[in-house]
Amino acid sequence: NSSLKSRTYSIKLNDSDLFEIGIGRRVLISQIREELQPNYLPVYSANVKDTFGYINDRLLDDFELPSVLWGIDGDWMTNYIPANEHFYPTDHCGYIRVLTDNVNPKYLTWILNKAGETERFSRHHRASTERVKNLNLQLPDIAIQNEVVDSIVVLEEQIAQAQSVIDNAHDKKQKIIKQYL
Repeated sequence: NSSLKSRTYSIKLNDSDLFEIGIGRRVLISQIREELQPNYLPVYSANVKDTFGYINDRLLDDFELPSVLWGIDGDWMTNYIPANEHFYPTDHCGYIRVLTDNVNPKYLTWILNKAGETERFSRHHRASTERVKNLNLQLPDIAIQNEVVDSIVVLEEQIAQAQSVIDNAHDKKQKIIKQYL
């Protein structure tokens, strides 16, 4: 991959001029709802790819910037949450907001994931806020980051369309079978 070969500069996530970094708050099971309800936010925990449930509470006030999530206590994983998408992180979920135009947040999600794999973050080697802040990440120029993100977004859309065909195939098959039986 040319983006990995053309990494030209290094950043540390503890630079508060470039990044806002934090951790969520503990959530009680009694606060969680399984179904989305009005004024409830999706909750992300150690598995940052799937919502944990929904809560009628707010931890973060500003969602104008996208967020990069990472799981603290579970298997190492990262996730990208687009700008203006409200959510609630638990104490098992860290978040990063990019405050510079030189880092594409979606690209950061993938580079952070790779760095965490290199560090061997896991249930036994926790990805604490301090450990994540101390990561030193190598990045290419923002133009290359954006090019990579744009290419991957196209592929993700193609994957989503293909998955939709797969998901609907069972229902279509059942309708055809019912027609002939």
